[in-house]
Amino acid sequence: AGKYITSNNNSNPTCGACASPNYSDGANQTSCKKCADLTAPSVTGGTYSSVSPYNANTTCRYVGPNKDTPANCSGISKNTVSYNGSAWGTGLYTVTSAAGRRITANNTSAPTCAVCGAGTYTSSTNQTSCSNVSAGYYNTGCGTSATGAVCSTSYSGGGIGAGYYCSAGAKKKNPTSASDSVSSSAQCGACTSPLTTIGYGPGADEAGDCGRKFHAGDGYLYLRSTKKGSKALNVKVGSTTFYGNMSTTEKNMSDGVSKKLKVKDGNTTYWVHDDSVN
Repeated sequence: AGKYITSNNNSNPTCGACASPNYSDGANQTSCKKCADLTAPSVTGGTYSSVSPYNANTTCRYVGPNKDTPANCSGISKNTVSYNGSAWGTGLYTVTSAAGRRITANNTSAPTCAVCGAGTYTSSTNQTSCSNVSAGYYNTGCGTSATGAVCSTSYSGGGIGAGYYCSAGAKKKNPTSASDSVSSSAQCGACTSPLTTIGYGPGADEAGDCGRKFHAGDGYLYLRSTKKGSKALNVKVGSTTFYGNMSTTEKNMSDGVSKKLKVKDGNTTYWVHDDSVN
């Protein structure tokens, strides 16, 4: 193996040695086999080679063709893969990613990266998952620059954490740290303790959402500190009045709560709820 007979059954028989990109995997072969004739790899093009002692198809190697850097990745490199006797290795390409991004598939024929989504971030390179931003901050998934440059995107209701609020239209920086600050024009803030919010969406998009969590039976809702609409359930805690929204349309008490709270005013039935189910 690794050799082949170049001339035989004569007065001066000769043999030769196989070399890259070929091999010989048995005795008494009269030619070398081509690595390129093995089962095709998962991509087309590329370069075949083999390594000493060239005595089996497992000495064959393959490098894929050049490939553009995938979207949201910061770089890509080619790998040399080996033939395992029945198929080529699959780790053809390796990608890198910048802060604010994550690698979603790597060491494959088609690696991918993604921008961290709403409420998450990465602060270092080549991460495979994004972490949650700190309470009181937000991000909606932002950025076209793999270098993590600052960009502005309007807040659209992503999670910011219970006890905080951010108005629609507030701006943010690219998600590269747990406490990326909002711009000076942003209307974001923390509720005064012990007030709280649901922590996301319409139930946390203005200061008036700061209020108290109100329990009724097995259900609950988030009362506001400011009245919204012409009708509201007034709940007094100490000397402070908080407000539950009231609607003549049947609604659950809060997002993720299957319970309903009904009250009557004269002959009219109302359902009490918070902003998260508006």
